Amino acid sequence: MNDTHQVAYVDGNGHAWELFWPGVAPVAGRDLTAESGAPVQAIGTPAAYYRAITNSRHVIFRSADGRLHELEREPGMPTHYLDLTSQYGLPPAADDPAASVVEGSAFQHVAFRGTNGHIYEVIW
Repeated sequence: MNDTHQVAYVDGNGHAWELFWPGVAPVAGRDLTAESGAPVQAIGTPAAYYRAITNSRHVIFRSADGRLHELEREPGMPTHYLDLTSQYGLPPAADDPAASVVEGSAFQHVAFRGTNGHIYEVIW
């Protein structure tokens, strides 16, 4: 919305981090795992997207047990943690998720390959 760029990554301790900066401003970082109190460690490469309709930034990651998790951040609000696997009854993920939002739509999409080799998509 304000030309903010976002990069998400997982550090060596399993914490999901977000780097962000508006325009050409200096880069700022935030440990989303610590801020949210997420009870799990992330592995692999997280997926990240911005949702204009709510002015929120989202990071989707996988934990070692194959569960998918979301960290959501809205301006002025604390970082929110959600276990997507529990929330939507998802099967275990075999590898990193992909995620997106279609602008103008109210829906968010996460796609992943299950441990059974099938491709899944959860939309909410």
